[in-house]
Amino acid sequence: EKYYSIETNFYYDYGKTYLDYLLSIPPGFFTDLVGYERPLNALSGPAYQMRYGLGGVHLFVVPFLNFGIFGVFFIMYLFSFLITKSFHFFYNNPNVYRLSFILALTVTLPHWIWYGDKYIINSIIITLIVSLIYLISIKVSKVKINL
Repeated sequence: EKYYSIETNFYYDYGKTYLDYLLSIPPGFFTDLVGYERPLNALSGPAYQMRYGLGGVHLFVVPFLNFGIFGVFFIMYLFSFLITKSFHFFYNNPNVYRLSFILALTVTLPHWIWYGDKYIINSIIITLIVSLIYLISIKVSKVKINL
């Protein structure tokens, strides 16, 4: 079992958690159907690697567990850069999809910071699905039916 504390041997994951995030993206009903076991699920993940982490994982924890203090600075810089660039691009080039993405990020950011990366990943996936449904409905509404 992994425990991260001063009393035990401390070691970094070197990005394994981020790879596990990508491998855990498929929804549970699909993975159950095809027999795929996700690396992160309801009973495993970064919160279970800490003594007091079962309520969620603060935004700084995963970069620290993977790369140490340098990872915290680099990953936080990367997140800040991506968020700032995307907000400026979406704000300066508005359309329904970009505005919905800004809204989803704005609503989700506090949960992401306090409770962990699961919230931002879910928010992005849900926004993409809703945008796809909206795009399909717009395309279907433009189809002319001659009776």
